[in-house]
Amino acid sequence: MAETTLTETTDTQTPEHEVILTETAAAKVASLLAQEGRDDLRLRVAVQPGGCSGLVYQLYFDERLLDGDAVRAFPTGSGEMASVEVVVDRMSVPYLSGATIESVELTQIPQMRGLGLLEGPYRPDLGTLTIGGNDVMTEDMAPGQFEERLRRVLAFLPADALVSTIPSFGIMPQESRAQDMSDRIAFAVSDSDAHLVDLRSLTQEYSLPTYTFAYHAADFFHPNSAAYTKWAQLFADAWATSRREAAPVVEDAPQWDMLSARVAQSEYDD
Repeated sequence: MAETTLTETTDTQTPEHEVILTETAAAKVASLLAQEGRDDLRLRVAVQPGGCSGLVYQLYFDERLLDGDAVRAFPTGSGEMASVEVVVDRMSVPYLSGATIESVELTQIPQMRGLGLLEGPYRPDLGTLTIGGNDVMTEDMAPGQFEERLRRVLAFLPADALVSTIPSFGIMPQESRAQDMSDRIAFAVSDSDAHLVDLRSLTQEYSLPTYTFAYHAADFFHPNSAAYTKWAQLFADAWATSRREAAPVVEDAPQWDMLSARVAQSEYDD
């Protein structure tokens, strides 16, 4: 008599998220994987508390596929690696649904070039770059990787751009990491046509009570208006020094409240 075995089947298909990876960004991911000689890695996207919007966005390569992860494959337009996969953890899916991942190098910088802001006919009076504040919080990004990406961005900036170091994080555990990355910013800027604005040294001059209560917003993380005034003066001084001119006094400049800013924006839109 033949024995019949009944096997219970369950749907173990990995869920799919709604994050979008453009083809240009997918091609960049494929290129990075090829450089590493790896075809077993996925691009993991996640969020964690922090940052200017309340969330810090993380992007890094991961060989793991964890319980609850959602995965989606995207074409690269390349024959070497036809597609790459993006994985999002269960907790991050609601925050990232509908988001689009794009490459700054492959889209925003070419767009600036197309507008004539990088190679003419238009030349900005001033270009500024403040970078690294959120990268400090993303420990999956190695300082060396941060410096490599920074140097690629610096290569596109107009001459005499102002690039700042990372402000002090005070007693937060990321302070030593912020110092390392600031040192790398200073080193990279010294190899470029840009000028360094040392926000870090400025913020380290304050005592902890002063820095915490006089120069921070209510969330005790972001700078307040008084802090931004100090920062702006530092940029103004660097701008004036590079042009051998007298620096404007930022505190004497007209201050816009939210209403006047909205009026100005509405006039611009019209």
